[in-house]
Amino acid sequence: MNTWTVELLKEFEEDIANSFNKGEIRSPVHLSDGNEEALIQIFKEIKEGDWVFCSWRSHYQCLLKGVDPIDLKAAIYEGRSIALAFPDFKIFSSAIVGGQLPIALGAALAIRKRMEMKKSGAS
Repeated sequence: MNTWTVELLKEFEEDIANSFNKGEIRSPVHLSDGNEEALIQIFKEIKEGDWVFCSWRSHYQCLLKGVDPIDLKAAIYEGRSIALAFPDFKIFSSAIVGGQLPIALGAALAIRKRMEMKKSGAS
């Protein structure tokens, strides 16, 4: 069950903004603001096994998909804010406008090939 609220999401982003402004994060960071309620509603329909592909402003999506905030913050501090990937949670983002489309296509193709291999008895 997802327990993220509008306030908690905003607090996370404010913490990241403060860290960036203090010089603790030395790479680009794209923050969200104003779409919290809509994303919370959307993610009520997204299941654990569903894939999520998003653009460079994906902190909220990662949190709502279940990524631990400590792990997310570590990835942001490592400079991956605009290209986050958490394969265990089936969430990927791209810093390239439209870049998530080929990533999603590649993931779908890999899933399809894996299913075909299982059907044929191959490992």
